[in-house]
Amino acid sequence: MSCICLSQINYSVLFCSIYPCTCICLQVVKAPFTSLLSIHAFVRRGDHAKQLPLVFVCMFGKRTQDYVRVLQAVGRMVGGEVVVVDFVVDFEVGLWAAIREVFQGASIRGCSFHWGQAVWRNVVVHVTLKT
Repeated sequence: MSCICLSQINYSVLFCSIYPCTCICLQVVKAPFTSLLSIHAFVRRGDHAKQLPLVFVCMFGKRTQDYVRVLQAVGRMVGGEVVVVDFVVDFEVGLWAAIREVFQGASIRGCSFHWGQAVWRNVVVHVTLKT
């Protein structure tokens, strides 16, 4: 199982949030963990919105079943039925499959920041830039 950190304040925001997004940070942790999963939500007040990190999970694996267990555990911690309609996530195949399984019918979109990072890493590796 993974280690899940969720404070009481973050718990109430997560429970009331209508627009959570999930972000995967892969280079932050060391063995025995494989990645750090963080769940954020956009909190709105009037015309202003801020992204607030709510849950941090030190993952031991990156398979679909690992993400399913974590999403279900966070749901149990929140209590009641968690309804999420839209996810913005990194391009992690196991996470996308887990979201489809746990939150059937939810919309999943790729994160443009992580997409840009992946494109730039490939440009640096595969293209020789001359000045």
